[in-house]
Amino acid sequence: MNESPLVIAAGIACGLGAAFSQALSYFFSRRFLTECHTGSRMLFSISLVQMGVVSLLALPFLLDRELPPLAEYAWPLLGVSFFFLAAQWILFSLLKTTDSSVVAPMLGLKIPILGALSMIFFGETISGWAWLAILMCTVAAFLVSPPRGLPEIRVLLVILGICLLYSGSDLNIPILVDRLQSASSYPALLGVSLTYVLCGGLGLLLALRQGAFRVECGQRYAAPYSLCWLLGMCFLFVAFSLIGVIFGNMLQSSRGFIAVLVGVAVSRAGLDHIETRILPRSWLVRGLGAVLMSAAIVLYYATRLA
Repeated sequence: MNESPLVIAAGIACGLGAAFSQALSYFFSRRFLTECHTGSRMLFSISLVQMGVVSLLALPFLLDRELPPLAEYAWPLLGVSFFFLAAQWILFSLLKTTDSSVVAPMLGLKIPILGALSMIFFGETISGWAWLAILMCTVAAFLVSPPRGLPEIRVLLVILGICLLYSGSDLNIPILVDRLQSASSYPALLGVSLTYVLCGGLGLLLALRQGAFRVECGQRYAAPYSLCWLLGMCFLFVAFSLIGVIFGNMLQSSRGFIAVLVGVAVSRAGLDHIETRILPRSWLVRGLGAVLMSAAIVLYYATRLA
């Protein structure tokens, strides 16, 4: 695929921006759970409402012209929203019974799944070198956040299902952005706004059912998480529209190592109750993972320029 190096560079910058924003959101999610003494589903519903409100307020500034007929963009919009919400809900349910240190690294399986789905459903041609880069990035994701023990077969199957749902959401993003080109000078941001207005409506129903707005300090501690996650989605939508879903996900996967660095900074700031210190012997494995991930990104970048 012959693309402008400037376009690819902009896509890489947005992919890394998404990774950094999501790494920060993980810290703020742990801060919410620690300070508010409640479950992750409360954060899920409150944050959806907050992001929905921000997205609704942003809509008038992102719409330069009239939206195309609903039939043109409804399905990709529903695809992005439904698959994302289903994946998040199942993930939060799984985390109630399974250690996050086991689940999080396994989500790196989404990258080869995306490659396979792109070939099967979209006829995308992926070279042998590109597949090597994809596999290298998947291995690197495991090294950066090594799982504590192997998951049970049931857990593994659920994780694979979650990866499939996330992949379904990701693959619909470029389609949605393309269908919104005629309505805005910023179709990727408009796609984010429409997606989270829709998700925010469901989040409001969940929040009211759970009594989430009665959680002490819930709104205040959820706000930084919501802001970082929404910003990360803005970067991610732009990255996917510029460099594609697979390369964008490879860059997004660097959030694991970025999260480790953020965790070190947090623990050294004296917030050990939110982020525990990482043992020195773990740095060698994580460092190897970061090097392998960087090599995978460079290799995939070279295949895009070829």
